[in-house]
Amino acid sequence: MKKRNSQYTGNKKGARRERPLGVREEAARARKRKRAGGYYDERVYSQKEYMEMDRDKAVSAKRMRESGDLAKKKNREVVDEVIWRKNKKAGKKKVPAKKRLTVLFIAVVLLFGIGYFCFQYMRVENIAVDGVEGEDAQNVIALSGLVQGTHIFNVDREKAKEQIDAEPYYEYRSIEYDFPNSVVIHVNKRRVSGAFEHNGRYVLIDENGIALGKQNIKTALKVPVLYGLGTVTYEIGYEIRVDDTEKQGFMTALLAALNDSALAGTIRAVDFTNKNNAVMVNDAGMTIEVGEEKDVADKIKFASKVLERLKKEGKTKGRLDASSKARISYFEEGSDVSKDIIT
Repeated sequence: MKKRNSQYTGNKKGARRERPLGVREEAARARKRKRAGGYYDERVYSQKEYMEMDRDKAVSAKRMRESGDLAKKKNREVVDEVIWRKNKKAGKKKVPAKKRLTVLFIAVVLLFGIGYFCFQYMRVENIAVDGVEGEDAQNVIALSGLVQGTHIFNVDREKAKEQIDAEPYYEYRSIEYDFPNSVVIHVNKRRVSGAFEHNGRYVLIDENGIALGKQNIKTALKVPVLYGLGTVTYEIGYEIRVDDTEKQGFMTALLAALNDSALAGTIRAVDFTNKNNAVMVNDAGMTIEVGEEKDVADKIKFASKVLERLKKEGKTKGRLDASSKARISYFEEGSDVSKDIIT
């Protein structure tokens, strides 16, 4: 006899027993599974197989619900974002055209007012000079071409530079505007540091070798006269050219060192005939040998201290060998015996 399908049920005491399914109930379940797309065949399933199939269907349904809920959540977030943006855009108030025109008109008036103020009041009233004083400052202002009342935008810096540099004694640096109505001209004044003879006249130069002018009388010079340079070509306002470039470099280094030492204004002559041993003579008649160009600044500072010491001892003439920055030898006038002075 063919065994029919059955299902479990419980009694009052909780025990489980197998109850056979009816034909109609079995057919109804089969139709239901068929409509749901489940597998259907002619075989008859046991109650356990039915339970496993129902459990699998429940798990699949749960997963489908969860995936559907997730998709709905994402879709809802996107919709909320779109709605928020639309509300935000709608919340911005549109400025009326009349108000926009009013604001534009006020802005134009303000710009015009500022421009008018700049044009009327940004004019040069005070002109100052940095780097020189007194008569030199007045000369620089005159050379610059600046006058009171000139509009600040009309100040020609290139022209001022060209005209100031045309005067050898002044070196243009810059022109600075000082709000609201002042201008400062920055310059350097070149210092006469030496001279050399050329065609019976003395050409004045600064410590960089820039030719500044000419002078006829030697006794009026308060700077050292340079000898032994060889052939020299020059043009006022420009650097001189010496055939021996080593001598030219030694000359500029020595003049700069003299300007920075206590010997400034006391040296009357410098002889560069031997470029390995330049010889200076001060206004008291002391001969000072400084050797080669190396360490010339240190040697001149050392020599100035020794000369001050010798002056206190009443020794103002003779010969000083300062070719070393560590030791100076002093020879009294007419003597070959030296006295070493160590730093």
